[in-house]
Amino acid sequence: MRYAVLTSVSGLAMAVASNAVGQERLPNYSFYGTPGLLEMPGAAPSDEGTLATTVSYREGLFQTVVNLQLTDRLSGSFRYALVDLYDDIATGVEENSFERGFDLQFQLLKETDTLPAIAVGMRDILTPGRFQS
Repeated sequence: MRYAVLTSVSGLAMAVASNAVGQERLPNYSFYGTPGLLEMPGAAPSDEGTLATTVSYREGLFQTVVNLQLTDRLSGSFRYALVDLYDDIATGVEENSFERGFDLQFQLLKETDTLPAIAVGMRDILTPGRFQS
């Protein structure tokens, strides 16, 4: 019992006394290939010149996306997808149809201690528009 208490206290003391070292945050990419989480795009950009590729599959949707951080504030994505999500009668999408998409995003404000990063963008421009936002 005494050994377990001594080990626990020693471990806790070392954790508290050691310097906290922050790790560099790597960007996360959404299902649509843009910086963000899952299906929610984020306003934080990648490093300038970063080229990222994502491949994702969900039931009825297989897509490949290439994302390029063009400048420190402007990024673009090109998406090519195989879609089998929708009912042909209700939506007019044929079974196993191919979809392409192009996205642009511009960061208006960088994140500070008091304000979040803010960006505006267009999703699925110059395309049939099934994933527009």
